[in-house]
Amino acid sequence: MDDRELLEAAARAAGLRVKWEPVHGGLWIEPGQGIQIDPWNPLTDDGDALRLAVKLRLQVHIQDYGTSARPMSKLPEAWVGCESHKMGGDHAAATRLAITRAAAQIGSEKEGR
Repeated sequence: MDDRELLEAAARAAGLRVKWEPVHGGLWIEPGQGIQIDPWNPLTDDGDALRLAVKLRLQVHIQDYGTSARPMSKLPEAWVGCESHKMGGDHAAATRLAITRAAAQIGSEKEGR
């Protein structure tokens, strides 16, 4: 799954309608959802990632080696994670990726993939 597919699946999980606009910086939340119209990317934006984790009630586990996330409503669902060293040692990036991957898993299940 590439970044666009990952983000689209995560948006589905959160109930967001998004539009791909490569000229304007990627994925944008469509108007009329009570949200400011801005680029939406929980892979790069801490705020988007946190709002996604809260909306989906994700359990996030951060360790020295990386971060894992999973939906609390589906315990004992397997953790979806990211090792920090694969993100250049950036724990925030690993956390954003783990949250987005867990959300995308939920979004893919909603679509029956």
